[in-house]
Amino acid sequence: MNPSKFKPIVRRTLWAAALAWYAVCLYLSWQNGEDTFNTSWGIAAAALEVLQHFDIRPDPQQFHSSLRLAAHFGIFFVAGVLQAAALTDSPRRHRYAIAAGISSLVAVAGEVGKVNIPGRHLQWDETGLNVIGAVCGVLLVLAAKAAWDRRHT
Repeated sequence: MNPSKFKPIVRRTLWAAALAWYAVCLYLSWQNGEDTFNTSWGIAAAALEVLQHFDIRPDPQQFHSSLRLAAHFGIFFVAGVLQAAALTDSPRRHRYAIAAGISSLVAVAGEVGKVNIPGRHLQWDETGLNVIGAVCGVLLVLAAKAAWDRRHT
């Protein structure tokens, strides 16, 4: 079988995954204050339960707060990875800059959109975490692609 035959399928699948992930990002960003608290607290409670099995017992409030901050980076890190992967085979010269730009734009839009949502507010430090996560995700794919190319040339 010719592997290049599957490139369009892989590219479309990566684009679909990136778009679906952006939808998740915006859904989470645009939840009202009560819903976002309940979502994050539910995840924190489940994680705390797992940690207790390893006799790790952090302060629940501090853990929840740290988890929420880490989520800003992590969620958009995944977005950056998916966006960069979707553009990896693009002939565009600046494809990784484009991926970082698209991911960062969605990251900023997610935060700016909060200004009209009850119980939510725009926080520039969280916006920064979103953008840093997106750019780091793109950089990971760029580094992996460069390593792959060096190894296979």
